[in-house]
Amino acid sequence: MKMIQEDDNENIYWDKIADEYAEEALSIQPTFYKNAAMLLNRELADCSVVADIGNGGVINYKTGNFAKLDCIDLSLSRTAVEKYKDVKNIGFKEGNVLHLTEIEDGTYDAVILQCVLHHLAGHNFATTNHNVKQALMECMRILKPDGKLLIVESTVVSWFEKIERILYPVMQAFFRLVKFDTVYQYSPQSLLKLVREMNLGTILSSQIVDVGSTIWLLRRKVPTKLTPCTVEWIAVRKQRME
Repeated sequence: MKMIQEDDNENIYWDKIADEYAEEALSIQPTFYKNAAMLLNRELADCSVVADIGNGGVINYKTGNFAKLDCIDLSLSRTAVEKYKDVKNIGFKEGNVLHLTEIEDGTYDAVILQCVLHHLAGHNFATTNHNVKQALMECMRILKPDGKLLIVESTVVSWFEKIERILYPVMQAFFRLVKFDTVYQYSPQSLLKLVREMNLGTILSSQIVDVGSTIWLLRRKVPTKLTPCTVEWIAVRKQRME
């Protein structure tokens, strides 16, 4: 389940689909999750204590070398909890990416944000941008010095993002009308620019992730070529304080 702003309607939406989210997402876009996993595995190979925030029960990367993996979600998937109940190094806990107050500074070697940021949409773009920045800062706070923030994020081509901003209230009203989670998708260029401007750390890598022939859109299987959707990968190393 994706981490979102504190909104009762949003919480109710995610509570309803928490249990089936992982199965739906993985079955509809297996190529995307396979390609994302290769990037994640590369950066996680030397990590021991890891947080996956808003993963919705999707664990598409290797976990055998971890001492601990904390899967943190606004709404926990009972299906995922049951699936991994006998895996000693994997645990699930409730939490909000905007306010990870129960987690101490410098706890994790790596923090994973996989398809989370676009769910932080507010009532206008300024609020959305604030939410995303706050989430990224919270993730950096709980990272150890030299820890890695690993972002796999649903994005859109630049021209579509311009439409999103111009028609922001209309698009959010549409999502409410169809009873879907309100979202805002950055373009890969805008997201990378935001990360750079925030000076979060050293950018280790960034690239477009191949999502395959189909994508999960409004909880439906849609041919990728009919959408403006893309996926961006960004890996950031937290700077060690001198």
